[in-house]
Amino acid sequence: MVIHVSSEKSYELLARTEALSHIGSWEMDLLHLRNNWSEETYRIFGITPETYDNTYESFLKFVHPEDIKIIEWYLGNPIKGPIDMEFRIVRPDGTIRNVYQKMEFKFDGQGNPVYLYGTIQDITDKKQMKQKNATMNVEIMKFQSMFKTLAEKHREVFEIINSDGTITYVSEALVEMIGIKAEDKVGKKIYDYANQEDKHKLIQLVDYVLKHPEAIVRDSVSFETPDKRKLILEVNLQNFIMEPIIKGIVIHFRDITSEVKMVEKINYINNHDETSGLPNRVNLNKHLLGLCKKNEVEPSTFALMMLDIDEFKYINLIFLVFSSLRIILLIKL
Repeated sequence: MVIHVSSEKSYELLARTEALSHIGSWEMDLLHLRNNWSEETYRIFGITPETYDNTYESFLKFVHPEDIKIIEWYLGNPIKGPIDMEFRIVRPDGTIRNVYQKMEFKFDGQGNPVYLYGTIQDITDKKQMKQKNATMNVEIMKFQSMFKTLAEKHREVFEIINSDGTITYVSEALVEMIGIKAEDKVGKKIYDYANQEDKHKLIQLVDYVLKHPEAIVRDSVSFETPDKRKLILEVNLQNFIMEPIIKGIVIHFRDITSEVKMVEKINYINNHDETSGLPNRVNLNKHLLGLCKKNEVEPSTFALMMLDIDEFKYINLIFLVFSSLRIILLIKL
């Protein structure tokens, strides 16, 4: 089945298609230097058919003075095949627009150019957006460089991860702390470096800051260094994924290994007898209190047995004498 479309219908369809795509079409009679433009082309130039006499001289009046040489060069050097070109036009209202043309020469039997036809598109917005993005990328790179310089200068111990835990940046101060080179960590998951019992904790912390971008969460996790040292690190997580300079979750670290060990030592001293090393009364009271609280949640039965030893002072005396003898022997050695 063949569908016949009238020339008027065909022209209307072409006009609608050009209006939707914002791409105009045109042709130029090179022998008489006259143009024939589509409706969309007129819209791109900001004029109407009534205000344009279709001559090449009038067309050049719309071309930016600095770009006329581009047009003249192509007309003076016709080549076979499609040609891409960009130039600026100046509309009657004074606005300057960037346009992109794709055109092709048509030659006669003697190889002389007789027609030039093509398409034209206003790319001003795209070009401005591209320039804006390029400028923004340059600014981001400047800020990232400044951010890195400040971080290293002030010895900030931190790293940056993305939403799935992949490490994207490691500060030099952190490298010195944990003994793992930045290039060995970047691209890997932060969870791979945590102890097994703390891996799930880290996952929960990251998940929390992803769901609460304004929050700053703090906790402690255990890491093992390449030389098998166990580090207990305080971590502070904050979501900067929407910040174009950072684009990730920043995790600050503080080595609290010594502090934790000191607290553990103090707790041990407070809860154990100095002489025998056995749990003392404080320890017993804490244990009983814990059992009572647990019983409130999970009712159960437990009993307490007390063993009283008569004349315990003699046992203490024997222990003290033995300790003294051991001290004397150690001194002699």
